[in-house]
Amino acid sequence: MKLASFLENRRITLAQMGALLGVSAEAVRRYKDGLRYPEPDIMARLREVTRGKVSEKDFHEVAMQLAARRAERRASRRAPAEARAS
Repeated sequence: MKLASFLENRRITLAQMGALLGVSAEAVRRYKDGLRYPEPDIMARLREVTRGKVSEKDFHEVAMQLAARRAERRASRRAPAEARAS
């Protein structure tokens, strides 16, 4: 189950989930929106709080998207340097 669905179904606010996880409401928003992948300790708490309904597998797509963005940033930083070297 996606975090957004869990929060909506349970009518839990970002602030409430943040308090349960020990993070800010903003951090929960970023997890929910796929802008950030929870650290292992937060992921463990998330599994515990949701009784396993939200787990690592629900963030697989997020992890892949974040990895792709990092690769794009690295490539764009390399391109100007390579152009100067030519």
